[in-house]
Amino acid sequence: KRSNGEGTIIFHKASERYMAQYTKPNGKRGTIYGKTKREVSQKLTKTLAEIDNFYIDNQYRRKGIGKKLVQEFKDYSISQGIEEIKVTALSKNFSARSFYENCGFDEFEVTYKMKL
Repeated sequence: KRSNGEGTIIFHKASERYMAQYTKPNGKRGTIYGKTKREVSQKLTKTLAEIDNFYIDNQYRRKGIGKKLVQEFKDYSISQGIEEIKVTALSKNFSARSFYENCGFDEFEVTYKMKL
């Protein structure tokens, strides 16, 4: 648990799962969920973390809360020897994509789907 004059970040780790919430005195404003895993391929083995659920209340977006939660997750990941963090955003969710790029993420993969 960390606190400053603006709010408090509470984090919880259970096994390979991670959760952090940013709260202000009058209630929760944002949550990030992630997990860590070891990825093995023929050429390399690396440990990575993945943000698999991330939400900031609409009225509190663009106030730095999301960046604080991403930084908290990044700090935790570094402390665990994680080499890379992944996050997925829908291709048409331009605000999320812009947010992740502003946090230092690079676009690296494109996924296609077909409706049947």
